[in-house]
Amino acid sequence: MVWHRFGISRCAHAWRYNTESVSVGWLRSAVMNVNASRVSPVLQFFLLLLPIVFSSFFFVFAVVGFFLDGRDKVQWSVEAWEVSVLTAILIIGFNALVLILVWFRALGMRHPLALSAAGHIALSLVLTSLVAKQLA
Repeated sequence: MVWHRFGISRCAHAWRYNTESVSVGWLRSAVMNVNASRVSPVLQFFLLLLPIVFSSFFFVFAVVGFFLDGRDKVQWSVEAWEVSVLTAILIIGFNALVLILVWFRALGMRHPLALSAAGHIALSLVLTSLVAKQLA
């Protein structure tokens, strides 16, 4: 059973008189147990899919600037910088929250969520600089 992880003995009355289980160690083990460090598959799917959608939109938006010319290029460049900066802030902010979740759950930086978040942050910075280069 899992009772031994929290310092609780099997007898209901024995834990009251056990001074060792009253220490703060049981709280630390309750918060940081093995089950708390897992991420559900549904949450992983959501946290991996959402940055792909954001980055795909941002990639298409940044690359479209290469194919436009004339009046369309001028209209694209009017709001391109604002859209690219706001999209980059959104992507970086969301992936920073994912990295905080990875750190809090002690999953390690080789976990697919951490690698995906770092890659999408780098990609958003590259795409923002690509849009800035097209505007210069």
